[in-house]
Amino acid sequence: MGCGSSTAATNKSLESKKLVMIIGGGYCGVKLAKTLDTKANVLLVEKKDHFFHCIGSLRGAVQPDFAASCVVPYSNLLTHGTVLQATVQEVQERLAIMSDGRKMPFDVCVCATGFSGGSAFWSGNDAAITGDEKLEKLKEVHDGVTAAKTVLIIGGGAVGIEMAGELLDASGCEAKITLITSGDKLMNLPGVQAKLQDKLADQLTKRGVELIFGERVESGIDMTNGGMHPASTVYTSSGKTISADVVFVATGPKPVLPEKHPFKLNDQGRILVEKTLQCSGTASQFFALGDCAATGDVLNAYHGAAQAAHLAKNIVKFCENGPSATLAPYKGTGVAFIVPIGKKGGAGQLPIGVVGSTITSAAKGKGLFADQFWKDMGFKEGRKGAESGVLRTSSRDSMGSGRLQKRMSAILDVDEKTLLEEYGSLD
Repeated sequence: MGCGSSTAATNKSLESKKLVMIIGGGYCGVKLAKTLDTKANVLLVEKKDHFFHCIGSLRGAVQPDFAASCVVPYSNLLTHGTVLQATVQEVQERLAIMSDGRKMPFDVCVCATGFSGGSAFWSGNDAAITGDEKLEKLKEVHDGVTAAKTVLIIGGGAVGIEMAGELLDASGCEAKITLITSGDKLMNLPGVQAKLQDKLADQLTKRGVELIFGERVESGIDMTNGGMHPASTVYTSSGKTISADVVFVATGPKPVLPEKHPFKLNDQGRILVEKTLQCSGTASQFFALGDCAATGDVLNAYHGAAQAAHLAKNIVKFCENGPSATLAPYKGTGVAFIVPIGKKGGAGQLPIGVVGSTITSAAKGKGLFADQFWKDMGFKEGRKGAESGVLRTSSRDSMGSGRLQKRMSAILDVDEKTLLEEYGSLD
């Protein structure tokens, strides 16, 4: 720990600090909890017994040997704070009530509950609470696509694109893949450059994926139930009929919130927040970030981690000074994506412009950050180290330093000259 301090001494000093309850143990909740671990009395509430590495999960769904990399224990996450496996049913002004009736007081409450659906291979109603249950879900997907002759992916965002890429790379999967989207381009989002959209479409088409643009699925499947569906025939807005042995609905995430809460929502069901990431129209001790919050950011892990790093500073100020604290506005990070198509393909949009498959593969596609995230969760040697019994890291060595966030920042913020020197071309 340094300076003659000890874990016991630190724990004792933290007992007198404000209790910060973080609801949700996804990318944002984990980053925020780890950053605050030595600065506040942290309670992270999460219904699952594991962190699920969504970034790698599409590969885990089609490559069984990769699946276990996506299920990470919370056991090494916090050195001083607590991870509580529970479901928050109701949020009151100073109290959260769990589904089992337990009442947990707080001084600061952060909603980081994320989303359901839009995952491409399981429903928003997925009840996989344990890591073993999640791995079984991934195996079901693998078995389904291996047996399929035709696969339909509904949704032209990053999840649908990456799912197609993983299927193309998957051993034993020889299915004809069709991707349908209601947009006239892939990644049809504000701020996304046409060059990125075209690169992704060209790569998929060259690898045999049939792309159907400007068509909305009207019937034949439950579009509210994101995930893998069995053999189905769907009908589009123009009257097209498409049949497939397996259908994946990946049309976008839907926010998840406690059943009862004080938050004001926008028309997409996301929590309205101020520039400080405080919840609009509620008491000042409420904050929100990530996919459940209307921050204006792109919905991905990189932007969520940037919000968490900013919010941690504001929460420290709030804990020290109360409602009168002057909190800094979150200014956002701009639109940035890295969208792999399997291990070797894909494209990305960085602040310097659009990059091609070589940089995308090196930055993300090869390993999807899986081993790095195990290290960020407190396992010094990654997943292999966890399996061999590596001890808890110190707070100095773990995600308080934000390895994954630093790596992503290095990729997204690097200058064009450096990239050209490293790779020879942005394409």
